[in-house]
Formats: sequence, structure tokens, C-alpha cells
Amino acid sequence: MFKKKFSRPPTSPLRSSQLSDLTFVCQDGVAHAHQFVLEKHSPFLKKFFNSQSTLVGVALNQPIVKGLPATLKERREPSPMVQINLPDYTVLTVNLLLDLLYIGKTDQCGDIDNNKGQLSIRLLYVDLGLDPECGGLPDIAELDTIEIERIREVVVVQQIA
Repeated sequence: MFKKKFSRPPTSPLRSSQLSDLTFVCQDGVAHAHQFVLEKHSPFLKKFFNSQSTLVGVALNQPIVKGLPATLKERREPSPMVQINLPDYTVLTVNLLLDLLYIGKTDQCGDIDNNKGQLSIRLLYVDLGLDPECGGLPDIAELDTIEIERIREVVVVQQIA
């Protein structure tokens, strides 16, 4: 029998312009993503995408229990394409954040915002309203702290040995 090794598909085809329904226009180009991925991580973006959706139907729901009022239920379809302008961020920074959201890791730290003295990815995390309570991604501010603690533990172990 032959052995086939499973490998995760590269991120770029997943976020190609042909398969995406979300475009980020950055200062040096564009990045593509999917609304359903980002809305899971951000209540702000979920509300924004819902405001961009198309109302396709309304149904009157009659309650089973007598005395309760009838309610209207909307049926919406997502917008086929949403564009978000991010003129303060580079494509590199946006793609790094998308890597974290799609596959849970990234191999680069990205650009540093010289005006604020911190990584641009941290600022983008806040600007897009990403919430660790919604998507399971840790607060971006804790990511560098976790790495520093891990490095300290390695150094202590090496000094003991």
C-alpha cells in the first residue's frame, strides 16, 4: 500500500479572489477572505455584514402558546461581495491576521506602527473588533506575553542543566 501524508492546504487558494466574498483594500494592495470566518471572531463585523445583507423574505410566526404575540422572522442572504477599506494597514499585516483566524498560526510578526510603537497586527485586531470570547482566538495583546514567558522558561531550564 502507498502512504499518503495529509497536509493542510496552503492559505492562499482558500482566500483567492475567486472563492472569497470579502475584500480588504489596504495601502499597498488587496487581501481576500470570507465573511463567515470573520463574523465568528467579531460581533462588530457580524453586525456590519448583516447590515450589508439582502432581505429575501419575512415570515409571520404564530406562537404555540396562546396569549403570546406573533413575531416576524426575517430571512437574509449575505451580500455576494463586501469591501472593507483599511488604508492604515499593509497587505502583510492583514494576511498575518487572516492566517491567525484561518489556521491558528503565523510565521511572521509583521509591521510596527511607528506612531503608536506597537505591532500593526495588534491595532488591526482592535480596529476589526475581534473578540477572544467569540472566536476562541486569544487576545492579541497576550500573544507576545505568552511567547516571552515560554522563552523565559527555556532559558531557566538551560541554566539549570
